[in-house]
Amino acid sequence: MAVIEQEGKYASIILRLLVDGTIDPEEQRSVIWGDLLQIAAQNGVLIRVVDQLETIGLEPRHFFSAAVRDMRARNQRKLTLISHLSERCNQANVEFIFPKAIQTYPDMPGDIDLYVPATSLDVDRTILKGLHARPLKRTLSNRIEGTANYIVRGCDSPLEIHHGRVGMAGEHKSYINQLIENAIPARAEGDDFMVPSPEDQLVLQGLQRVVQRSYLRLSDVVATITLLRRNELDWNYVVKTVRDLNTFYGFNCYLGFIEQIYRDTFKNYLLPAGFLLLPDTERPRIEFRTGFYRFKRIEVGGRGFINKFWSALIAENWTVVSRLSLLPLLVASSAFRKLRTS
Repeated sequence: MAVIEQEGKYASIILRLLVDGTIDPEEQRSVIWGDLLQIAAQNGVLIRVVDQLETIGLEPRHFFSAAVRDMRARNQRKLTLISHLSERCNQANVEFIFPKAIQTYPDMPGDIDLYVPATSLDVDRTILKGLHARPLKRTLSNRIEGTANYIVRGCDSPLEIHHGRVGMAGEHKSYINQLIENAIPARAEGDDFMVPSPEDQLVLQGLQRVVQRSYLRLSDVVATITLLRRNELDWNYVVKTVRDLNTFYGFNCYLGFIEQIYRDTFKNYLLPAGFLLLPDTERPRIEFRTGFYRFKRIEVGGRGFINKFWSALIAENWTVVSRLSLLPLLVASSAFRKLRTS
């Protein structure tokens, strides 16, 4: 229990450091920097934490300097690849968007996602022209989701291209076009890259982070808190889009988790009063343990899937219904692969 409490304390310190740029003097004296920076590294916020500590006059332990330098170099290689992909798409008149690669810079996610409206993999040859890209064998999950994965020489991270579909079973066909239509530029290292609008960033977080996983990274939490505090969001658009995607329960759970974390850390409210539809007594709980903010996957994911399925059924959204019906096959296929490789 003491270890869990200490981890939770460090998570709160990181959140306050990155959101408000402050650290309590008493916590500063008692913190074990190696442990705090290890949690930051696990959660995709290490570079920003180290930068912020240096900004307020604190020097993190020297043995993390090499790790930060290495991570900056890896992220620079990712950014170089993203820049090349953007150039190739523009030259070939291929519409595209990077849904999550730039928003947390100088930290970056482990893999690179690229969304294109084209459903055929033929577009990949155009996009990857001039790169030494090795395709990975496509699984049944890849085929259903409409994704293809590549290892690109000179870049440490795999590239995943999503072809005309979003969602755990590729159930959303038109949303990629909507993301691209609403895209805004984000600047990194002097270049502009097209990323989702603040509203669509929030929708994507709720779409991808709850039903498909059992934990949230601090990078997710920081991104959402920052987005909600800095932007005047078009909530009518957000709610309509979430309803159209049949993800209202999962989205509400995600916002509930963020609100709970914010209240615990900042002792204040983040969302407008009465915005969350689920009362506190019915809202799933989340806690920081073993490196991440974790919640009960079966309870949240299972209920989220059922809610999404029935919502699509009632709305007669047969594309979503048919795609979600394939999930048991995906689960069985994944379990079979694990048995074969174990």
